Amino acid sequence: MSETLKVTAEDGHAFDLMLYPAAAGVPVLLIGPAMGTPARVYAPLAEAFATAGFNAAVIELRGIGSSSIRAGRGVDYGYRDLVEKDWAAAVAALRQRFPGAPLYLFGHSLGGHISLLYAASHPSEVDGAIIVASGSVYFRSWKGVKALGILAFTQFAGVISGALGYFPGKRVGFGGTEAKTLMQDWARFARTGRVDMKGEGTDYEPALRSLKFPVLGLSFDHDTLAPHRSQHNLLKKLRQAQVTHLALGEKDTGVRLDHYNWIKNNEPVVTRVVQSIKNNGVAS
Repeated sequence: MSETLKVTAEDGHAFDLMLYPAAAGVPVLLIGPAMGTPARVYAPLAEAFATAGFNAAVIELRGIGSSSIRAGRGVDYGYRDLVEKDWAAAVAALRQRFPGAPLYLFGHSLGGHISLLYAASHPSEVDGAIIVASGSVYFRSWKGVKALGILAFTQFAGVISGALGYFPGKRVGFGGTEAKTLMQDWARFARTGRVDMKGEGTDYEPALRSLKFPVLGLSFDHDTLAPHRSQHNLLKKLRQAQVTHLALGEKDTGVRLDHYNWIKNNEPVVTRVVQSIKNNGVAS
């Protein structure tokens, strides 16, 4: 049975943590969604982890679902706000709810970016990280015409966000209504390959290079939005971490998995994550 934890970030942003508890003392997974994706979409995944004996919580992204704000002209935020405000508040809430339990960050797509950035800037607060269908959006992670398409679309997203004051994702068919700075951060990442995010605070590139705990990555043959090479390029930023990258195909999973359908067809992911945490923290 699920619970709802009401969380308020330091700037007053309020949101829900969708919680699926298993037992006190067992590992906790904080699941971070993909861009524009409500927390409720991850209910089957969280339920599967709870059934496997892990506590699971899904954070609501700023501007989505239960979030108290909506992106728009004059309502802006970026990667740094998600990392330093929302993920920080969610981790604190879970530490209070499950004192002493190991805490792992689990991120999908954008949620993987934010999870790794939080882990890199607050390594003492978490015990490991898992990213699934998440990779560097650097356009050179793709090849040929696809690479040019990624570059063109991401830069269009940054430009249109600057012009309108927000990104009209529902109208262009990608993401939701997203904040200007979030999309400009994303566009810069795609153009340069670096996580140089707007605002003062942690320099994330050296923080990622210094991260030393276990990180598990899972990517899928049929994921065109975060292909194997894309995830490899993100994980190679973690020069001192104990990294395992599982590049999975249909022969490994028994099902054709892509950027989104793995959430419901989650047994191959849940099995590997649970086994890795039980055996080695997360790296296997």
